[in-house]
Amino acid sequence: MPDTLKCWTMALSAVAALWFVAADAAPMQADEPIQSYIVQGSTFESARAAVESAGGAISHELRIIKAVGATLTSDQIARLRLLPDVRIRQDSTVLVDGAADGSNILIRDKQILWTLSNRSADALSISRIDVTWPTINGALKKVKLDGDEIWSGQAATGAAVLRGPWHADALRRRLASGVAVDLMLEFERDIASDQRTYAIAVGFDNGSSVDFVPSACQVIGSNGERKFDGKKVEWVLSNRGGSAATVQTVSLNWPNRNGALRKIKRGGDEIFAGLREAPVTTVRDQWHSKVERRRIASGSSEKLTLEFAVDIDLDQEAYSILVEFEEGCAVEFAAQTWTDQRVKIDKKARPTFFPELVGADKLHAEGIRGAGVGVAIIDTGIWSSSGGRN
Repeated sequence: MPDTLKCWTMALSAVAALWFVAADAAPMQADEPIQSYIVQGSTFESARAAVESAGGAISHELRIIKAVGATLTSDQIARLRLLPDVRIRQDSTVLVDGAADGSNILIRDKQILWTLSNRSADALSISRIDVTWPTINGALKKVKLDGDEIWSGQAATGAAVLRGPWHADALRRRLASGVAVDLMLEFERDIASDQRTYAIAVGFDNGSSVDFVPSACQVIGSNGERKFDGKKVEWVLSNRGGSAATVQTVSLNWPNRNGALRKIKRGGDEIFAGLREAPVTTVRDQWHSKVERRRIASGSSEKLTLEFAVDIDLDQEAYSILVEFEEGCAVEFAAQTWTDQRVKIDKKARPTFFPELVGADKLHAEGIRGAGVGVAIIDTGIWSSSGGRN
């Protein structure tokens, strides 16, 4: 064999050997989706260290809330969830390159609430709404955007193509750039809870449109299967989705007379034991170490039990409960009313994790609610990827 050919053969063999070693050390993996999150710790430094230990990329320093902004894969999120005193929240970014996006649907009583986000650089105005729905709902009666009525009437049962007549104030149909608001559809009767039985399309004046896509995660809270007795509230949750749903957070308000929240159970399994003082809290940590205790299998129903320190107030309208699942859906407690004397409540108000994020839940527990004082709004700022600075 000529010397030149031997040299080339040896060189190619060396390259091949190095390639196999590298491939063995770092096997090829399919690209994982990366999303933006806020990771909060007991200190800013601990939040930063947690993300770095999980292999995530830090994008922002949010020192005022002891947190960092980070881009994370699902595996990195799973590793972070194992760490004590670490809280993870998916970030809601403002995008400017597109039209509108629809997500986060909530079905309750006679209403569908669907969050629409304007991702375009300009304001958008709704020009049409196409809806089909189960006949059990009765007629479509009202449509509201961000709490303001934009259409009312008596649309035929089962389907409607709305092109007007709209409310006289055209500004009510406008979505400002970079905002997210609720589109509310109100029907004649209490509505079907299965998202797959609805089709909704919203068109805008610039020719763009957004279609409702049912979530793979679908958990409903039964109005009929609930019990207020002794120290306990029992609420049956049914998983209508195609895969298991895992409880991530439970946000609730309850009467002071109940005393502290002591336990949360799924079925007969205790998933939380602690002491959360009345009247408001968000439980998202201190869960039982066995995550399977928080899962509701596809097609099954499980009883969620909240246990308090003393015998509870039986007025269902004194409670607000929101259960969020790791798979992306949520279910909200809707009070049963046995008389015509409804307590007037703000239908747009929902429990959120924000009081906990800034430490306000501790003040709420002491009865400090902010009445009669000025309010300063603390904002973490516009993330550089949003384009909102323009």
